[in-house]
Amino acid sequence: MTTLMPLPRLEELPVAVRGGLDPTAVGDALRRFQLHVASLSAQLRELQQARAAAAPVAVSAAAEGHTARAEAVALVQAAAEFAERIEADAVREANRRLREADEEVRRRGAEVAAREAAAAALERELAARREALAGEIRREAETEAARLVEVATRESADAVAEARAEAERRLEWAREQAELILRRARAAAEQGNQIRRAG
Repeated sequence: MTTLMPLPRLEELPVAVRGGLDPTAVGDALRRFQLHVASLSAQLRELQQARAAAAPVAVSAAAEGHTARAEAVALVQAAAEFAERIEADAVREANRRLREADEEVRRRGAEVAAREAAAAALERELAARREALAGEIRREAETEAARLVEVATRESADAVAEARAEAERRLEWAREQAELILRRARAAAEQGNQIRRAG
């Protein structure tokens, strides 16, 4: 009689690092189920061959066939329960990963919002700095223009004063020259009169 492979138990399956059942162990368990089914099928074939070969042992073969059918039913029930547990574990794992994905999406969304807020604040700060710099440049330009106007006004006043002083000096020189010419003319006239009187 072919020996049946032992059925795997859910409690024997190790847990993966990230939660849920270890995929390799689940695959091994499924292969053990397949081997158990193959062993059961081999036993059924042996029983059928024994029944055909020897009628006297029909009662024993029927009993063994009943046992094999009972084991097959138990195997199907165990396989169904095992599949349900694996499915439930897969659903829990999928839900956990979905929650993690949602949390990651929310976290990244919060990071994006924070970066956008920081970028907006930086843009406002840069705009304020540009405005302040423009105002400072404008004030410096106005101050420089006022200084240049003051310098030009002062230089113009100095030039006017110097021109007036030069004009007064030339006028005074002209008066002195005219006075000198007048005195010379008077002296010449007086000398002429004296000559005429003496003659």
